[in-house]
Amino acid sequence: VDSPIVILQQDEAKELLKIESPQQLYRFFEKATLVKQCFDEYKNAQAEYLRAQENLKEKVRALKHLTNDFKRAKLRYEEIQRNNEMNEELKVAKGEYAWARVQAARKNISELQENMGKLTQMMDQHKEKLMNSHEVLAEMKLRKTEMSVCLEDESTKFGSQEQDLIRLKEELDKLKQDLKELNSSLKSENNNKNSLVQEIRVLKDQLEFLAESETRDEKLRKDHQRKSVLRKLELDRKGLEERINQEGITRENQDLKVKQDQEKESLVDKEIRNKKERKILLQKELDELQGAQEQHLAVFGAKIPLVEKAIKRNLNQFRKQPVGPVGAYVKLTGEAATNPELGRLVETELGRAQLTAYLTNDDSDRRALMRVLSEVYGSDARNKPRIFTSKFFFAPHAVKRPRCDQPVILDYIHVDSPVVFNHLVDQKSVESILVCKTQDIAKSLMTRRENVPDNVAYTITHDFYRFFPAREHTSYRSYYMEVPTGSGMLRATMSNLVQERTEEMQGLEEHLRDLEMEKNEVIKSRKSFEAEKRRAMAEIQKLRKEVANINSQMSKVKSEDESNQSDTDNLRARLRTRQTELDVAEEKISDILEKREMMNNLLKEKEEMFKDNKKQLNELKSATNPITKELRILETRISSKTKEMLNQEKLIKKIKSEIESLKSEMKKNADEETQFESAAKKITKKEVHSDRSLKQLNAKILQLKKKLSMEKDCENIEDFIEEFNELKDRYSKLKQHIDTLNEHLNAIYEMKNERSENILYIRTLITNSVRRKFNEMIKKFSVSTGSEIFLRIDHHNKELKFIFKNESGTHSNSDVSSLSGGEKSYTQMCLICSLWDMMQPPFRCLDEWDVFLDAVNRKEISRELLKFSLRNQDRQFIFISPQGACDLSEVEHGIVSVTEIKKS
Repeated sequence: VDSPIVILQQDEAKELLKIESPQQLYRFFEKATLVKQCFDEYKNAQAEYLRAQENLKEKVRALKHLTNDFKRAKLRYEEIQRNNEMNEELKVAKGEYAWARVQAARKNISELQENMGKLTQMMDQHKEKLMNSHEVLAEMKLRKTEMSVCLEDESTKFGSQEQDLIRLKEELDKLKQDLKELNSSLKSENNNKNSLVQEIRVLKDQLEFLAESETRDEKLRKDHQRKSVLRKLELDRKGLEERINQEGITRENQDLKVKQDQEKESLVDKEIRNKKERKILLQKELDELQGAQEQHLAVFGAKIPLVEKAIKRNLNQFRKQPVGPVGAYVKLTGEAATNPELGRLVETELGRAQLTAYLTNDDSDRRALMRVLSEVYGSDARNKPRIFTSKFFFAPHAVKRPRCDQPVILDYIHVDSPVVFNHLVDQKSVESILVCKTQDIAKSLMTRRENVPDNVAYTITHDFYRFFPAREHTSYRSYYMEVPTGSGMLRATMSNLVQERTEEMQGLEEHLRDLEMEKNEVIKSRKSFEAEKRRAMAEIQKLRKEVANINSQMSKVKSEDESNQSDTDNLRARLRTRQTELDVAEEKISDILEKREMMNNLLKEKEEMFKDNKKQLNELKSATNPITKELRILETRISSKTKEMLNQEKLIKKIKSEIESLKSEMKKNADEETQFESAAKKITKKEVHSDRSLKQLNAKILQLKKKLSMEKDCENIEDFIEEFNELKDRYSKLKQHIDTLNEHLNAIYEMKNERSENILYIRTLITNSVRRKFNEMIKKFSVSTGSEIFLRIDHHNKELKFIFKNESGTHSNSDVSSLSGGEKSYTQMCLICSLWDMMQPPFRCLDEWDVFLDAVNRKEISRELLKFSLRNQDRQFIFISPQGACDLSEVEHGIVSVTEIKKS
């Protein structure tokens, strides 16, 4: 309907008549013949083809990346296959190694049994020898006792002489001390006397000097000389005082450092004492634990097994046997048994005091248990277990759980005893303590009162926080729970408990070594500071002596000056005073000399008396010398025998230790045999004898493991194989899809070329047919115009032209605008009819086609249109005209129908 040759309206016909441009006429031709539609569809198909090619290029690029990924994955897959082969080889090597270990363990057990027999025989011999030594030692000790009694009887005879000799010795010591003090006083008085003598001599010299006559010039010269000496001495003294101040500061600094080092040394000593005390206690606990290796209760305390034994010994003192320790009846279950941190949280909440406690039925049993604990623990009240007294009920309490989906403490423990269960419910409310994984969950339950579930005491979280719920007068609160060290009681075994104590002991020893080293460093530092302090003090003393010497020189110079200016009588008075002091000192010296002479004589007498008494006492003692000598020999033999017995005991203990070590080694080998035999049977059901040694097998296993570890990736093998298969499938599908697209695009390319050729061929066919038909129909019109009109269609330049030829055959004007309106309409009619004839539309409609024609042209064109329609009666023609129908007298009736529409 959109085609202009199907329905040609008035306006379009009018526009067509106005068309004088060949390009516009060509576009009319293209639209009427559907050539334009064909070319438009061809262009769209060409665009789709180009898009398909771009899509193919993108898929090819994707295939390139996918190919790289597939190649890498394929290499990894091949590596996995190689690893699987190595795993099989490793499995075989492990089986051979396990059986080799089993065979080696059996061989070791037989050798250990042989060695243990030899050691047992050797120990029996040493025990027999030790028993004989005990008998000999007992006889020697009895003989020693008899001789000691005899010696004591003899010694009582000269006991008084010994006491006198001791008193005389004390008197001698006192006299010697007095004599020493007297000599000291004598020395002091002699020094005083020498000082007075020297001062008197100086005063006499000054008097003699003053007595001499001096000239005025000589006095001025000496005065100037004294002043210059005084200035020099003053400068020297000032320099020395500055050095004394500097050394004083150095001494004070060193003294401060010495005090700091002393304090530090004191702190280190204190810490060493504390660590050594802790080491002693730890060693004691370790010895108790090692002595209780076979007793599982020792994990609750080193002395708990002793408490159990004491309770069993005194069982008749209890009305009902106490239950404990509580932790022995509690086991971790569920996630707490497999998750160490959750188990530690549950144990922390229950508390050490509860897990080590004992339960009694009444007060009488409590007092009896207190006596047992006092007997075992003595004064060690810190480690003594607590006692809880409550009537025993052998049916567990009916507990109400909180109404929420969070677990409680009770979900993570299994209690073997109903008495312990009731105790934990009463004391710890284990049925009401929620255990939340995160703090957010705990906060959501505890923050608001309306959100707090019923029957909840509080909440604990996996990161060791305790949340108390909001109450009527308080908001919710949270606290951090102190995490205990060690493996815990509910999860601990004797072996790891002993291991923990051993590791703590090793840590203490290492810390003690560090402290000793630190102490030595502090001592070295303190000694260096003290040496520097002594040096500073010696230097200060030396400088002070120099200052004193300078002061003495200055005093001497000043005294020389003063002696010339002062009165000579003053010097004489001073001389008399010093002379009097000298006389007094000489009297004191003579008195001291007399006293010393008397004391020396007395001392000689006492010494002679002491020698005589001692000689007499030695003569009395000589009578007991044989007994003393024999007693001394006997003591030596006893000491030697004791050492010999100690060596025997040490040897026996060493042999026992070796036997225990061999037993432990045998047990270890037996366990190893069982363990490796079980493992070997899982790998290879039958026993395998390998030609290679354990070392070679181990080296092979390590080599295979190293290769596997080097090639091992962090990803899951099963996931990787699944991903590899998926990648392989994607790669195959994409490659197949690209191949299919290539085939389709090649086929489309051929079809596209074929379609282009067909369109061009159809356009040529239509052009030729339209041109021939137009030329045929326009001949009559050419007769009337005197020139022929030809239709020329130029597809290259996209132009439709009318060529005019005159009668001579030459081209005339080809401008359509030179034609009249009727001529244009006739030309238009010929063009449309030629297009109708070629395109064969099912109906043709011309609307008011004749409005611009005169009567002659309208009649002629109407006749031609009628003839054309009568020639094509299989098509429907509709002509709409306001001028009325043409002459239909020659047309058969019924072929053409005329419908007239009257205007209202």
